[in-house]
Amino acid sequence: LQEDHVKLKLTITETSEFGDQLNKEDSAAVILDYINKQYDAYLREEMKAKRDLQAYHDTRVHVCLYFVSPTGHSLKPIDLVTLKALDGHVNIVPLIAKSDTITKGDLQKFKARILSDLNDHGIRVCQFPTDEEEVSEVNAKLNALIPFAVVGGDEPLYSLAAKGGGGARTARGRQYPWGAVCVDDETHCDTAPLRAALLLHNTEHLRQLTRELHYENYRRRRLLELGFSEEDGLSLGELHERQRESLAAAMRSAKDAQHQLTLQRAGEIDAKVERDIAALVARKNAQEKRDAERAARLSAASRALDEEIAEFRRRQKEQQQQKPPVSRSQRGGGSSSGGLFSSLK
Repeated sequence: LQEDHVKLKLTITETSEFGDQLNKEDSAAVILDYINKQYDAYLREEMKAKRDLQAYHDTRVHVCLYFVSPTGHSLKPIDLVTLKALDGHVNIVPLIAKSDTITKGDLQKFKARILSDLNDHGIRVCQFPTDEEEVSEVNAKLNALIPFAVVGGDEPLYSLAAKGGGGARTARGRQYPWGAVCVDDETHCDTAPLRAALLLHNTEHLRQLTRELHYENYRRRRLLELGFSEEDGLSLGELHERQRESLAAAMRSAKDAQHQLTLQRAGEIDAKVERDIAALVARKNAQEKRDAERAARLSAASRALDEEIAEFRRRQKEQQQQKPPVSRSQRGGGSSSGGLFSSLK
């Protein structure tokens, strides 16, 4: 949007399929999750070491236009659940959709019931500031119109005369067989006051309220979840640096603990290896001792056997030396049979 060389980047997000969920709380969760994601994206940009918030495309939601079905009775349970969930997270401006389906008298009663339901359930909606002299009177009138009764219509109407006796002008509206509804006519609906409230008188107020209240509340909750503590006098950069130092210290502590654990495991392994080596050496020494004892026994047995053999040979030799010699007559004489036997022998 651009007016008098002033550019305004306006983003409208439609919550399609809202209310189709079986669980009413799920409907609110979808919208709230989207709002928080925009806050989180801005917080991430804000926490960057090199950031340029002036050039950053701010997608935070500055106002939620909540359309209420024109039942003419009161707010539906899904409306109460959703509005209660959104309260405190975004600026809420309630609207009565298709207000041309309700008579003027019923419309005022319906507005009163809606405000009563909101008050009974402790739901806060956006109230435009009246403490500034320039807009106090205008905003007082705008606050009296909440919830705004709006009518949608894109059909061009040419039969409306301009105020002050001017010629005919083109306006947007809706044509019926019995007449026309002009969305820009304040006697027909509150669309024109709503546009003036949002884009003319309170644009910066909505941005400021989002920045200083809703976003700051989200930012505080998110930082607490990340481990930051609320301390006065510390900027976001200082908090980020403190958190970085805390994480670095935690990493060093974890690294030291891992190093100590590695040393402990290495010591346990070395001790086990030493015990195994000692056990192997002990078994080796025991085996060598057994082998030496066996060798000694075998050597002793071998020496004893050699001594017995030597003793046996010595005795045999002594016996041979002590045997008397045989005479020749005894070797060659005697009977013939004996001689024959000797010859045959």
